[in-house]
Amino acid sequence: MNGLILHEVGHAYQAEFGVLHRNITVPADYYLWKLFIEGVAMVFEQETVGKTDYYHQDKNGWKTWCEENLHFIATSFEADRHIMTKESQRYFGDLVHFDGYPDTGYYLGTRFVRFLMNTSGFDEIIHFDVETVNTYFQKYLSE
Repeated sequence: MNGLILHEVGHAYQAEFGVLHRNITVPADYYLWKLFIEGVAMVFEQETVGKTDYYHQDKNGWKTWCEENLHFIATSFEADRHIMTKESQRYFGDLVHFDGYPDTGYYLGTRFVRFLMNTSGFDEIIHFDVETVNTYFQKYLSE
């Protein structure tokens, strides 16, 4: 429960010191933004706990499966985000599953934000716009 609370504080931090909400009308960009802000909140949670490999979702081999299938998750998300709807998305939430696992979007988002932190500071990243996020996500996918 503490991890989830810290996650929500991460969203509040981005809202207060960066930009959390954007007026996004293109569904593919909306889901990419969701991936990004959930990744920001997860990294905030990890940094607060002091463990870069901490995931409050890690139960029943979840993290190990996500680590082993990161490329699969990333390429599937990229393909899906262009056709995703609220009803069909399978990456965010305990009640939806990607290949049998919930919350895989949180794992992918975390790994993506960690990738961004190789070249930008956290407080810079939380100001990115969706176009910048998209550009970097394409770079992330190509690595």
